[in-house]
Amino acid sequence: MSFTRAALKRWRGTRAHIARPLTRLLALSLIDIAHFRLPNPLVGSLAALGVIGASAAQLTGAAIVPLVGATETGVFAQPAAVALIGALAAGGTSMAVAEGYARLRKREGLGMGDVKLLAVLGLFLGLYAFLALALASVMGVLVVLALAARTRIARVIPRLLLQ
Repeated sequence: MSFTRAALKRWRGTRAHIARPLTRLLALSLIDIAHFRLPNPLVGSLAALGVIGASAAQLTGAAIVPLVGATETGVFAQPAAVALIGALAAGGTSMAVAEGYARLRKREGLGMGDVKLLAVLGLFLGLYAFLALALASVMGVLVVLALAARTRIARVIPRLLLQ
């Protein structure tokens, strides 16, 4: 079975347990927009849901967390392993980006709340968290370009990117 077909097979029937994490993500996004903070209790509750879901999936074989399976055999067929690897990879990568930016620019650009949230994203998506991060980055660039074209500040964008 192909990689994509295996992932789609695991995705079916998982919509019921997505509502609770999505409400927490909505609350986190609204708080982040208003205060530039991600409260630890909300991020921690998402992490707890991810760990519980991955543990339950490991013990029962049900497709709970991660939401997208990697393979049908081997280490990447184990939900707990995929969730742990995804959390470590996404959290570690975002931590490296945050540290690199802070050293290069001498100021914080990515807070530790963002790093923790990306690690939680890795719990839920496994290694697909990288794809989610790449898509979010592309969407952010497109929004900035659309706003620049609309407000006619396109000549300012190179300076904004180099600040």
